[in-house]
Amino acid sequence: MAIINNAHPGSDINLLCLLYRVIYRNSGKYTKEELKEICAPLTLHTRTDQQRRLPENLDFWMQEGHILWAPDAAGKISLLQHSDSDSPQAIAAAATKAMFAAPLENIFEATKKYQTEELFQSIGCLLASEWFLPWNGRGITTASLDEFYRSYLPSNIPNNSEKPVIRDYGCFLGYLEIDANGHCVVDPTRVLRSVLPEIFEGTRDLTIEEFLRGAAQQVPLLDSGRYRQQIESKIVGP
Repeated sequence: MAIINNAHPGSDINLLCLLYRVIYRNSGKYTKEELKEICAPLTLHTRTDQQRRLPENLDFWMQEGHILWAPDAAGKISLLQHSDSDSPQAIAAAATKAMFAAPLENIFEATKKYQTEELFQSIGCLLASEWFLPWNGRGITTASLDEFYRSYLPSNIPNNSEKPVIRDYGCFLGYLEIDANGHCVVDPTRVLRSVLPEIFEGTRDLTIEEFLRGAAQQVPLLDSGRYRQQIESKIVGP
């Protein structure tokens, strides 16, 4: 049930943003059933499988390892983290914090505990290489990702339906950007910016080493982070 599979819960970024915004604007007001009726009434469905999409994605973000919202004793749902905005950037920052709130011992464990492991593997491998750096003339596409993962992480190659989800989540969460040439490239500036308050908590001055260490603690896919180290130990490419 990995998040990178577009048929699985958690994979739909549009539903994540829709649910976040409705809950943000109506904190503690609606139950799960009421949210389902507001966001995805039966009259909107044209296929049977569409009926399960919103409830599954709503449930996904209430589960251990990526909790964004939770019900109270009366079943009314509220956001777990305080936020001053429901912009895409704020939602991405909240999702990042939720995904890293419960550390994983090993993101390559055969039993996927939180269903985010393969997303971490895939994005972390992109960050650890130089293939898709800005201005190198190589953009992230389904075809280029296939070549990339076969070269660098042959034991964990996403299928063609998963690669677009990896790209979309990478862009949404702030690990990837579209450069001036229209190429999707690796640039984790936005995800790093989203955790600056936590990195600088209690201080205004950090050495470079302290800053990098703090960044890796907040986003373990970055240089020297615990997930990054696990990924680098698996990379076999040039």
